[in-house]
Amino acid sequence: MSDVSSHEADHASDATSHGHVPVDPNDAVLRAKAPSPRALLLAAAAALLTVVALLAAAIASARGV
Repeated sequence: MSDVSSHEADHASDATSHGHVPVDPNDAVLRAKAPSPRALLLAAAAALLTVVALLAAAIASARGV
């Protein structure tokens, strides 16, 4: 048995002998949810408007306006 696994085994035996139940560290992790279709549509529209504004600014800059 490696040093790491023996160390973990020591902790496991200590936990069971003291009646301590280990806490799952993933319990506090926030789970991501899929975005709603409305949010996806708004993000796509915002991206499109940004591209149009950047193109307009580039064209205006190239023309010297």
